[in-house]
Amino acid sequence: MTIVVKLFVLKGASKLDENGLVKVTPELLVEGLEHVYAIGDCCNTDQEKMAAHAQNQGESVCRNIALALAGSEKRPYKPSESTTYKSSACGDHR
Repeated sequence: MTIVVKLFVLKGASKLDENGLVKVTPELLVEGLEHVYAIGDCCNTDQEKMAAHAQNQGESVCRNIALALAGSEKRPYKPSESTTYKSSACGDHR
């Protein structure tokens, strides 16, 4: 993350929010940069920082890159409501 932070600070106006997270648009583009996306723990989405969300964000970015290459309009990221999370206590193997 240090390299990312230095890059965004050196580019002029800070691309980081007050918590040090990368500011993104609804399409997960870094604010103020046309072709740079941010996903996962580094971006300031409202979701918890979990791998499943990062995967969904990555899929959305891939779709938007394909849409952009085809000359179509990018779509906003929509968190998956169907993602379920299963957890179990350590040692509980019933």
